Amino acid sequence: MDRDELYYNGNSQGGIMGGALMAVAQDFTRALLGVPGMNYSTLLERSALGELFGVAVRSSYPDAMDRPIAMNVAQMLWDRSEANGYAHHVTSDPYPNTPAKEILMFVAWADEAVANVTSNVMARTMGIPVRQPALGTNRPTGNSPDVDPFWGIDPLTTFPHQGSAMLVWDFGNPPPPTSNTSPTSTPGYPDPHAAGARLSALRTLVFDYLSTDGVINDVCDGQPCAGLPDIR
Repeated sequence: MDRDELYYNGNSQGGIMGGALMAVAQDFTRALLGVPGMNYSTLLERSALGELFGVAVRSSYPDAMDRPIAMNVAQMLWDRSEANGYAHHVTSDPYPNTPAKEILMFVAWADEAVANVTSNVMARTMGIPVRQPALGTNRPTGNSPDVDPFWGIDPLTTFPHQGSAMLVWDFGNPPPPTSNTSPTSTPGYPDPHAAGARLSALRTLVFDYLSTDGVINDVCDGQPCAGLPDIR
């Protein structure tokens, strides 16, 4: 084990809270944030995992006009521990005596646990480009209903790339809902939230990135990154 270099690899909750960690860490400069997002108040309402939390909120605040206020008050507390309160100081404008960071974001499109919209907010706020082409245009389960699914996020098309980037992987699931609601599962299309752990291409990508002078290579040969997990 080579202990000369230190990196961070956080996924799901580790990707969400990892956004805050990256802003304050002083002993490493590069990380993988897997299936991350930011702004917990948005994330919870659009997450299948947040439904139990939603039951508690709706029972305590039956008036639909009160619930957004309650969520935003809670968000002011969550800002102290999640990326939403730190995002402007991660890749640029770092805190004193703290290095700026480089981040590889991995996003599972149509993620049912961490809504893609919250991942996009993270990338857009931190100035992280998205690898393009990110999504196919003739998907069997339907294309994205958005005019620009990655609005405001710079495209990345030149490799190898040294710096930050967001990679979107399409596991074939139907497009996520555009409403501020949690997704519903589709038979035959399990939640892709944890599927990235079983992609050999992602393992290769992370190995290349989390290394001395690591770079982001194009593991999808210029095509949208898509396909089912190939590691059991």
